[in-house]
Amino acid sequence: MVEINNKTISYFFVGVVLVLGIGYVMNSNGGKIETGRHIWETCSDSDNGLTYEVRGTTTSSNGTSLTDFCPTWRGGLTEYSCDAVNNVVGRDYYCSSGCSNGACFSDTPTTCMDSDGGVNYNTQGRTVADFANGSHVEYNDYCCEQNGVDLCEYYCTLPMRVHYACPNGCSNGACVPSTATTTLPTLP
Repeated sequence: MVEINNKTISYFFVGVVLVLGIGYVMNSNGGKIETGRHIWETCSDSDNGLTYEVRGTTTSSNGTSLTDFCPTWRGGLTEYSCDAVNNVVGRDYYCSSGCSNGACFSDTPTTCMDSDGGVNYNTQGRTVADFANGSHVEYNDYCCEQNGVDLCEYYCTLPMRVHYACPNGCSNGACVPSTATTTLPTLP
């Protein structure tokens, strides 16, 4: 509550009166826009917002400048953009085909080699790929869940990765082979 001319008025009402009473004067002031008594920050994003397939840099007039990047968790992207009040904000996004150089893959690799010959759940492989946008990736197949069952298998066509539940568990980037044995009848 605020007292003005011997009258008590709520903050909310005062805020509305001030915002409505200011008016907008669109003068450039060092990257900021003057609006009566307030100066608002501006924000720009080189990839025009939430564009996951393009690496961008988001810059605010308060000096904050952040570039999209691929964090250490596999397939992840931290995408920066401007929020409604011109702050730079980051969002984590999962790229189903992988991430490199601050962008999700959106095209088929121009060159690719998979040491286990493609989707092969029984052999740990290494997939190495280059893309038209200049991205280069190298992935090893790995056991992707702590439960000891799930395998993340990489290969050369999009989406480049499959999550597979190994029937006998996962170890060292490959499914554990079946331990079942077949008993043959004895011959007379």
